[in-house]
Amino acid sequence: MRKKQALIRKGKGILIVVVTLLGSLFFYVGDGVSVHSAEQDGQQDWQFSKPLNFEANGSSYRAVFLDEQVYAGATQDLRDLRIVDGKGQLVPYYIDSGYEESAERQVKYASELVGTVKKEKDTSVLDFKVTPLGEHVDIQGNILTISLPQDYFLKHVEVFGSYDAAAWEFVQKGDLYRTESLKKDTIDLSDTYTYSYYRLKILNNVEGLDFSQLQLSYNTSAIQWQDYQKSAKPTYEMKQKPGSTDIIIQNADHLKIKEVQLLAAGNFKRNYEVLGPDEEHIETEGVAELFRLNFKDATIADTTITAALPITSSSFKVRINNQDDLPLDISDIQIKYNLDKVVFEDRGSESYHLLYGNDNVVKPQYDIVNFKSHIEQEGVALGSLGEQMVISEETKEPAPAPKGFASKPWFSGVIIVISVVLIGLIGNKLRRT
Repeated sequence: MRKKQALIRKGKGILIVVVTLLGSLFFYVGDGVSVHSAEQDGQQDWQFSKPLNFEANGSSYRAVFLDEQVYAGATQDLRDLRIVDGKGQLVPYYIDSGYEESAERQVKYASELVGTVKKEKDTSVLDFKVTPLGEHVDIQGNILTISLPQDYFLKHVEVFGSYDAAAWEFVQKGDLYRTESLKKDTIDLSDTYTYSYYRLKILNNVEGLDFSQLQLSYNTSAIQWQDYQKSAKPTYEMKQKPGSTDIIIQNADHLKIKEVQLLAAGNFKRNYEVLGPDEEHIETEGVAELFRLNFKDATIADTTITAALPITSSSFKVRINNQDDLPLDISDIQIKYNLDKVVFEDRGSESYHLLYGNDNVVKPQYDIVNFKSHIEQEGVALGSLGEQMVISEETKEPAPAPKGFASKPWFSGVIIVISVVLIGLIGNKLRRT
């Protein structure tokens, strides 16, 4: 009895081994690429690839600016960007968006009017003495702010500076004006001066307008970095409605649009608003007003719309309030959009590629982002992006075909027949036992 049970256990063991071996062999023959795709680094999950082109450079770090195709194919937050070297290994990187950061400081000086003269051709000359902040403290200034009369006017002004109110030096030219809703009461000196006296020459002041108060300011701004921007002409259409004009701007590439500039002729002053695809309000900087005022020998204009945050939606509209006036004669529209720069360490590879186009990934976290300030001081070799390549099923690396005897088309059938016969013989012997 025990001998019979031992034979049964032995026969079952042989059966299991045979079935396992034949199944493994059949799986290998029927699907010779089952291991191949698992050994890849996952590049087949991305839709697009671009080569990174660099000239010979001794820098340890490299960088490229993203282009329109990358913004169009990548996710809007750029979480799917990956850099791979010639061996297909991922290379750590960080994105430098280049937004401007500045620390501003302003010092103001009071002044008193010490002399007024009216010369030929109705030119008014006003001399001001600047009050220092303290004894033995030098005066520094780069902006003049002048009190304006309540009348509507436009005056050209010449500015002179002096240390003793005897010898005067020319400093700057500027314009002062006031309209119904606009005014300009400052003159940027374009440099920092230490004069104790300032003279204003108000040209052609026939009306004898009063400009009897002046303030000197010293404004400083320490800029750490600036926006990376590029100009382009967008695709757009204009729709006229009763009392308003809608300018629909297309942004199929999801660019980070920061400014929209309208080129329009004539005299006008119009309010506007910027709306998203679902008519949601988009915040803008400054007063939401477009104007162009032509005077005899000067033009005052501001037709630039600046978004508080870059607009990345596929389309948006600028709605201009015409009220009862005719629509603006807009001849052209231009945009400025922010660029991103990808920075990574050169590992000595002969080639690098940028992968993008994968919604199913999260943004990688690399240590290199902690060394941005060091990298910027060391210097970065700037390269360019090559032609976009589509990573489709057809372009992926094909599976290696079976070789030798296993490549014969009838080999699978023979294996199946042998497997069935062996299983039948072993089963029949077990039943007899």
